[in-house]
Amino acid sequence: MTRQTTGVIRLPSHGGPWAAYGDAIYGSFRGNVAVSLDGWANVKRFTDIGATIGCMYVTDAGTLIVGTSEGEGRVYRITKDGAITIPLVHKQGCYSREWSINGYGNKVVVGAYGQKNAVNPEDNAREVYLSVDDGQTFHLIYQVPALSSTHVHAVAIDAYTDDVWVANGDGSTSRGLRKLAYPTWEPELVGKYQPTAIIARHQRYVLFGTDNGPPQEGVLRYDKETGTLEQVFIFPDQYELPVYSAHYDMGTKTAYFGTAQTLAIVGSEWKAASLWMSKPPYDTWELVEAASGNTYAVYRSIAGTVKSKLIFARDEGSLGLPDVIARGLFLSVPYRS
Repeated sequence: MTRQTTGVIRLPSHGGPWAAYGDAIYGSFRGNVAVSLDGWANVKRFTDIGATIGCMYVTDAGTLIVGTSEGEGRVYRITKDGAITIPLVHKQGCYSREWSINGYGNKVVVGAYGQKNAVNPEDNAREVYLSVDDGQTFHLIYQVPALSSTHVHAVAIDAYTDDVWVANGDGSTSRGLRKLAYPTWEPELVGKYQPTAIIARHQRYVLFGTDNGPPQEGVLRYDKETGTLEQVFIFPDQYELPVYSAHYDMGTKTAYFGTAQTLAIVGSEWKAASLWMSKPPYDTWELVEAASGNTYAVYRSIAGTVKSKLIFARDEGSLGLPDVIARGLFLSVPYRS
C-alpha cells in the first residue's frame, strides 16, 4: 500500500535539489536558493549564486554546501546568515550532481562528476574531497583509477567509522565500489558496481541504490560485521529504474531511496519512477509513492524536517522534456514518532 501525500508544490521548470534543516526547507531553481519556514506556504529568496545547482547539503551546524552542475563546477559554502565562500573548484569539465555530496557532523565529502571520456583518462572526473571543518576547506583524499569511461558516482562518509565510500562508473570494466579506510584512505574494492546513492548512517549496515544493475536495479546491503555485500531487494518489474536520491532518518533508522526515469527507456517497456522505504535490517522495502501513468519523472531529492514530515521533490513531464514541472511533496504520515 502506498502512503498518501499532501501539500504538492509546483515550481517553474527544473527544480531541486532540496534540503532541510530544523524547520527550514531549502529549494533551488537554476541559480537561486530559496528558503521556507512554514512548509513552503511562504517562500523567500535566500541567495543567488548565478549557476545551475547540482547538489545541496546542510551540515549539522546549518551550513549549506551547494555544488554547481555545469562547466567548471564550484562548491559554495553558505552560512545561515547568507555569507558565501567558494572553498572548492573542480577542474574543467567536472562538477557536482545530486549524489556527489554527503556528510555528517562537521564532515563533508564531495565527489567529481562529469568528464569521463577524456583523451587522457587522468583528466576524467576522478577526485574525492573531504572537509572536516564544516565545509570551510576541502582536501583531496582519493582519485578513482584513471580508466576510460570513468567518473565518480555516489560518495558517503560512514557516521560510525569515518570510512569513506566511493562508487564510480560507467564502463563495464572500469566501474567499482570502494571503501576508503579511515584515516589512511587505503581503498578496498568491495564490488564491481556503480551505485548513485549511498546511505552510511547505520551502525551495522551500509545501503546502496543501484545504477545499471547487478544485473537488476534495487538495493545492495553491506554488513560491516561480516564484510559481505549482497543485493537484498530487487525493484518490481514495473518500477525497475536506477536510484537517484536517498535519505536516512537517524531517529527511526528509516532509509529511503528514490528512482528516476532515463531517456534510455525509449522504445522499451515503460517503467514508473518510485520512492521506497525500509527499516533494519533493510531486507524488505515498502513503496511510498510512484509516478502515475506514462510520466517522465525523477525523484530528485528527499529530506526531512523536525516537523515530522518527509519532503521529496519530483520532476515530471514528457519524454521530450519541454514541459517539465518540479513538484515538492510532503508525506502525510509522520515518519518520526
